[in-house]
Amino acid sequence: MKHRRNQSGMLTEAVSSLLMFIPLLVVVILVTIQATQAYLIAKNMSRAAQIAARSLAEEYKSNSKLATDSSAQQEIFDNIRIPQMVSSNQQFAIPKNGWQTTVEPKTVTVVVTYISGVGTPVNPPYPNPNILNLSSAFRISADSTFRISK
Repeated sequence: MKHRRNQSGMLTEAVSSLLMFIPLLVVVILVTIQATQAYLIAKNMSRAAQIAARSLAEEYKSNSKLATDSSAQQEIFDNIRIPQMVSSNQQFAIPKNGWQTTVEPKTVTVVVTYISGVGTPVNPPYPNPNILNLSSAFRISADSTFRISK
């Protein structure tokens, strides 16, 4: 009889340990998924910024008015798309002093920001699932500066 009580006590301890461990494991898995998703978004924003800056720098060599022609810049941005990451020209920006054409070396800087819910197809929400309702607090951006060669 004493042996059975000991086994039931061990079983109770094992179950209570699992009940404490499983929620912790779920939280660790969710955090890992969110961190991985943020990393992938950041890498894709960086890639899009590099492509945009290089494209603007290449076009500037044949059209020096590009630095002030926002419609021509938008045409270049139209060609840069990464599915479910970069799907709208709203995500591109050239910061103040982004065009450095009066000093050497001449450069152009582009910033690309992940914006949930824009573009065609629409960018998915981040974070997803949004358990803590923090989606409006997250802005993942990357910038790239490219030298304008002669």
